[in-house]
Amino acid sequence: MEFRIADTFTTPDPAPLAERLRGAVATTPQGITASIGVATAGAGPQMWPELLKAADAALYRAKDSGRDRVCAELQAVA
Repeated sequence: MEFRIADTFTTPDPAPLAERLRGAVATTPQGITASIGVATAGAGPQMWPELLKAADAALYRAKDSGRDRVCAELQAVA
C-alpha cells in the first residue's frame, strides 16, 4: 500500500502518526506493508500542489529505501 500525507496543520512532526498507520497496516493477517510519504508546511491551500509534490517525493524515497517505512519532508513548502 502507498500513502501520501500532506499536513498544513500545526503538528510539528506528523511522522509518528504515519508510523502508527504503517504499524497498523503491518498487523493485518494478510501481511500487507505500507510505504508512507509525509510532507508538512505552514501554508494555506494555495500551497497544496507543492505540498503534494513533496509528499510524493517522500513516498518514493520510502519505497526506494526498502519499502514498509515512513519518510518525511518536514516544512517542505514555505
